[in-house]
Amino acid sequence: MLKDIKLSNRIMQIKTLDARYHNKIYYINFENFILIYNIIKTICINISISFFVYLYVNLFDEKKSHYEEYIQISNNDILKENCIKVQLQSIGIDVFFETCPKIINCLYDPEETDERIKDEACISLFYWTYDKYYKDKTEYDNIKKHYHGFLHAYNNYTVSICDYFKENLTEIVLKKLKDIYDMNTELNKIKTNNAPNISDKIACAKKCGNIHKKYENMCKSNDDKIFCTELNKLTTEYNTKTKNIFCENNAPGYLPLVQIYNKKAHNYVPIVVALLITLFIFMLYKFEAYILYKSHIYYCDQIIEDVFIINIL
Repeated sequence: MLKDIKLSNRIMQIKTLDARYHNKIYYINFENFILIYNIIKTICINISISFFVYLYVNLFDEKKSHYEEYIQISNNDILKENCIKVQLQSIGIDVFFETCPKIINCLYDPEETDERIKDEACISLFYWTYDKYYKDKTEYDNIKKHYHGFLHAYNNYTVSICDYFKENLTEIVLKKLKDIYDMNTELNKIKTNNAPNISDKIACAKKCGNIHKKYENMCKSNDDKIFCTELNKLTTEYNTKTKNIFCENNAPGYLPLVQIYNKKAHNYVPIVVALLITLFIFMLYKFEAYILYKSHIYYCDQIIEDVFIINIL
């Protein structure tokens, strides 16, 4: 009888260990899957954001009208409280407290997911902050502080937004955004006949030509392929729209496409990094699984040996 009880207990230990073992393997597999997914998702988001950052320029005027409309609305006391918290942290901008609650109200959209607000809203708010308060001023630190203040206040009100843009909308990006915006604006004047006279069209053409010339050498030697590609798109459109315009006074009639710095290895860096991270995590998972498997086999062997001894006795 005692022998049967011991044997039964040992068999139960094997079943329990086997269940724990399989549960552990499943847990590791799921955990690593989530980790890999988040890493790859982050890399893809960063690449896609970098790629599309200049594509939202044509929305700036629409967003500007939207923001200007909202700042005419009276403040909401609840929203004011979220802005006061930011102002007390020495943001140092007098107009911030007056505008902040209205910007929160403008940004808030209950249909948005909690993860992040739309990219175009993040980029447009950044450029609007510059255009509204710091246009033609070299005060990037204040622009950044002001922009971060809006995002911090929004975070106090609901959720964190625009986290990637907080760190990556640099002064260099701002200058390039401004030039793409200005070139797009001048080109629209030509396309929509907002520059009806030939002299007005020539003035627009000169501005486009100056912006284009500014980046010719940069695109040859720098790896900002995304910006230079967007510049070439506007250049192609410019050439199409101005080919029948009589140019004089040194106004450029045709702009050559900029030669984009071509280093193919740069295109593969994000992919290689993602693959290496995935391979490392996969190997780590296999190693952990192997250790657990060996421990499982060793322990089961000990139990089977005990069962064999019990049977002999």
